[in-house]
Formats: sequence, structure tokens, C-alpha cells
Amino acid sequence: MWLVDETRCGYAAVLVDIVDSRHHGDRAALQEQVAEAAAVLNVRIPSLDPMTSTVGDELQATYADLFVAIRAVSELRLELAGVVGIRAGIGWGDIVMHDAERSPFGQDGPAW
Repeated sequence: MWLVDETRCGYAAVLVDIVDSRHHGDRAALQEQVAEAAAVLNVRIPSLDPMTSTVGDELQATYADLFVAIRAVSELRLELAGVVGIRAGIGWGDIVMHDAERSPFGQDGPAW
């Protein structure tokens, strides 16, 4: 277990939830649209861990800067406008890496 970077004062951890995805008519198509929107976002906005689908209707990412994280959530919301709504939470703090090969699953800490 180790801190990602002990010299930083924190990182922004982002959790995104697709609103009402269980009631969407075509969940497979929805997942594809969300993945495409995340891919576009990941090209435009630098991240430590790119916006990635994790489990079910959730995505996660980490950013070095709070304002970049806010921009990422805003742009993802715009990319998905007319497709589906999202809810997002942004945490700030240290990130503890338990398993670097499973990032962001192997992470913990106040940012999460």
C-alpha cells in the first residue's frame, strides 16, 4: 500500500452513475453510447486514470486537478445530452494504491 504521490495535496476522484439505466429500453446500446462518450472525453481531457466503465452503469476516473474533474463531468454530461442523464460525485484527497494493475479498482483513500 502506498500513496500515489506524497508531495501532492490531493487528487480528484470521479464517480459517475447513469440515471435510470435499468429502465432504458436497450441497455447494450446505452452502454455502447456511454463508452463512446467516455472515449471522446478521454481524448480531450487529461486524466490520471481515464473515464472507464466499472460495474453496471457506473464510470470512474481520477484527475490531478479539481477543475479538470469538473470539466470532465460537464463535458460527459454534454456528450450524453439527449441520450441519458448522469449523476456524478467528485472527491478530493489522497489516493492510496493497493494494486496498481487494477486501477482504479485497486485504489482507496479520502479522494474516494
